[in-house]
Amino acid sequence: MLECTLRLAVALHRAGDYASALSVAQDAVAHGTDVLEANHPAVIAIRRRAGRTLYRLGRYEEAEEAHRRALTDCTAVFGAHAVETLEGCAGLSPVLAWVRDQKDEAMALTRRVVEGRTATLGATHPSTLIARTHLLEFAAGPEMAPDSGAELVSDCHSEVGPDHPITLDAELNYGFALVAAGHQNRALPLVRTVVAGSERTYGIDHPKTLAARSLLSRVLGELGRFQEAAEQAELVADARARVLGAGHPWTQWSLDRLAERRRALDDGRSNRGGDEGETP
Repeated sequence: MLECTLRLAVALHRAGDYASALSVAQDAVAHGTDVLEANHPAVIAIRRRAGRTLYRLGRYEEAEEAHRRALTDCTAVFGAHAVETLEGCAGLSPVLAWVRDQKDEAMALTRRVVEGRTATLGATHPSTLIARTHLLEFAAGPEMAPDSGAELVSDCHSEVGPDHPITLDAELNYGFALVAAGHQNRALPLVRTVVAGSERTYGIDHPKTLAARSLLSRVLGELGRFQEAAEQAELVADARARVLGAGHPWTQWSLDRLAERRRALDDGRSNRGGDEGETP
């Protein structure tokens, strides 16, 4: 019963229906704890899923608590190197990287996942590819070599094919890494491809499509294509307000980015208007 409920929660989560996914997961945790124990493997799996969904809903403190407790219990029940414990590491790492600004700890956990999954499953197993994709995201920065993600993307195309969710995630994070390293011109066609692929795979309002479109807006803005950047940012902000609600942190973040893009557009128009021979 719990296994079926977990599959339902995962399906709802992947569809972007985070509120329903959380409701299903929390009901399953309550029922499973009554029948089994809080540290039963099936209950821990549901608790990890609830933590992932809390993160997507912007309930960051609850997400961190859920993931830390699950990781502690996984370590105690399964051991430090078990697959279940590695799943706990993978769940906690995004919260640390993007909410707590603890990227060193997030990268250490993710390296542990990559190494563990590579040893047990192989470097190109889908679960390992996912972990490698997260590591690429967390490691992105000015010092990163521009081709660091090329091998990962190639492996994804070979193992799961183009437009697969794992491949789209890898391509998006490769694009993000290129942008962070200052290679916007190389990133632009890749990010456009990810946006188009995400629309085909998920639909235009899915959170992953909006994440790709948000990066596209950033790349366009950094290349001085302010009109397009503002248009893409507006699409993201409007969709997140509809899908996630006005109070969600990602919605507010998107509104802030939209304001930045519009200011850059206005500044660009003002500058062009002051240049002899330019049309405003």
